[in-house]
Amino acid sequence: MSEFTDARPSPDAEPVSAAAEGRKRCAHCGGPFGLIRRRRGGRQFCCAFCVEAFDDAMRRSVKAKARWLDLVGRARHARGR
Repeated sequence: MSEFTDARPSPDAEPVSAAAEGRKRCAHCGGPFGLIRRRRGGRQFCCAFCVEAFDDAMRRSVKAKARWLDLVGRARHARGR
């Protein structure tokens, strides 16, 4: 009897650049693809967990940029008074 392990990467795993390895690997964890590849934003992922992690990272990035632009806009507006 064989033991099955969870193939999903841990939540605190460091993302690995697939281009740096030169092989087709998951854009988030660098793991090999199984029978199903998930695609999002021109990137390929090995599991739904990696897709969700990518989406969360993109949401955080967009929110950070929006906060920065809001701060810059407020500073420009205050300077113009």
